[in-house]
Amino acid sequence: MCLGLLLLIVARGQSEPLPSASSSCPSPAGLASFSVRSAHDGDTLTLNDGRKIRLIGIDTPELKRGQQPAQPYARQARDYLRSLLARHQQRVAVLLGREAKDHYGRTLAYLFFDDGSSVQAAMLAAGFAVAMSFPPNTAYSACYREQEKLARAAKRQIWSHPKYRDRDVSGLAASSRGFHILHARVNKISHSRVGVWLNLDGGLAVQVKTADLVNFAPGWLQALQGKVVQLRGWLHPKLKPKYHQRFYLQLRHPDNLQILTQDQR
Repeated sequence: MCLGLLLLIVARGQSEPLPSASSSCPSPAGLASFSVRSAHDGDTLTLNDGRKIRLIGIDTPELKRGQQPAQPYARQARDYLRSLLARHQQRVAVLLGREAKDHYGRTLAYLFFDDGSSVQAAMLAAGFAVAMSFPPNTAYSACYREQEKLARAAKRQIWSHPKYRDRDVSGLAASSRGFHILHARVNKISHSRVGVWLNLDGGLAVQVKTADLVNFAPGWLQALQGKVVQLRGWLHPKLKPKYHQRFYLQLRHPDNLQILTQDQR
């Protein structure tokens, strides 16, 4: 790893290095440490300096919002994060992502405890989070996927619940919404002015926007024709259906799609 990147300190945090994957997703040296005021849910917290932090690379179940009920394990995920923070005297080291803010104005960061261990990895390993790659903040993605893999194999927490099981797109109810792990065969690939579309059996339209095509190797998307793939992401109703499409999902990074072998189906 480039030493200059590791020592690049910016005001209120350090910019993102390019670490290699490891089993514990360790912290680089020289990060500034901050006190945590509160944890709102399993992947969002506020520092004492007022910054609201969204943990990069993971997604945890949503708490109750308005008329929307809490998702399975949402409260447990929040409480587990709070217990981890208490165990480490409410302090975390902050590593900003290459993209440092989301569209809600929250600070996007990798967080670490005083012993160098990763907050995100701890949530994944305990089975309270799924790994999601959001470019350009993908420095720890490989490590996060490994932590999730271990939790899934052990059926820990969310991985014991039907909501997080891989589902065939054709079996989805018309009312299906929100985060899903899905599989289906790619039956058509098309291009438009806004990007590339993958049309899957069962009525799922997957869009890769033009701005995100740089994250995919040349020819990678075209090679999916006829393949059975597993996708993870947020499902939305298709408001203007074509080709019997019922749902829409955005794909931003190849980490969020896996080509399934015959044995995995």
